[in-house]
Amino acid sequence: MSQPDAGAIGQLNEQLLQVQNILAADPNRGKRGASDDAVRLALTIEDVLWALTRADRAFPERLAYEAFAFHVFDSEWHLARRRSVVPADYTRFGVHVRHSMMASATAIASGDTLPFGLCLPRVSSDNELAFLLFILSESDAQELVQRSCQWPERSRIALLDGKRQPSS
Repeated sequence: MSQPDAGAIGQLNEQLLQVQNILAADPNRGKRGASDDAVRLALTIEDVLWALTRADRAFPERLAYEAFAFHVFDSEWHLARRRSVVPADYTRFGVHVRHSMMASATAIASGDTLPFGLCLPRVSSDNELAFLLFILSESDAQELVQRSCQWPERSRIALLDGKRQPSS
């Protein structure tokens, strides 16, 4: 598998820093509507991050995150070692794991093609939000749809596309 270039990793890290700064700067962000595009994207990433800590309905011992983990940030061995408590509390993971999960959430929420190779042998979908919705349990999928009301319209539409048809 080819390694991503340093520029792609640097760009993703810059985006992660911006999102983390937005989320840390406003602890009351969920109590009112978000109007700024950057804040709405950060809220989307935060909700996707929540969904990644839920169980994959096809593999209930696995976090949904496993379907989106990048080789460059995580490994199959490390993923397997973390299979214990599902759903998981994101705040209880170490910094490296939180960074890896946030990178995946950012790539999924942005709607762009996933920039790095996935850990698990899965073909990348053309709609990662719809695929995420598809692999969640019915109750978690409903929760994610409810959370999406403050997302940018493009992301909300992409997510809801998963309610109509499953992705590969």
